[in-house]
Amino acid sequence: MSDETVDETSSTPKAASTRQVVHSSASSLTIGLCLILGGGVVIFLAGVLVAGPLPGGSMILMFLGGTAIVFGVVQLVIGVYQLADNIDRTAQAVLNGQRR
Repeated sequence: MSDETVDETSSTPKAASTRQVVHSSASSLTIGLCLILGGGVVIFLAGVLVAGPLPGGSMILMFLGGTAIVFGVVQLVIGVYQLADNIDRTAQAVLNGQRR
């Protein structure tokens, strides 16, 4: 299903109104959680390697894990915002439907 409508006079698609756009919050939430968990695992493995034979390589792993966690938190915040926006739009549609 497309968010575009077709203008009958020129047959070119025009953008849908902003009230009809629904964000896919599940993908942002999933990506955020996976990045956070993956970054945590990488940092844990880097902590194990500090006691092991590769202390220099663990710093790179800690940096990559920390970066993944930061990006994961940003994606998670975006997903929560999109989910709240979708819930708000659904509540507005239900309220508008009950008024009619």
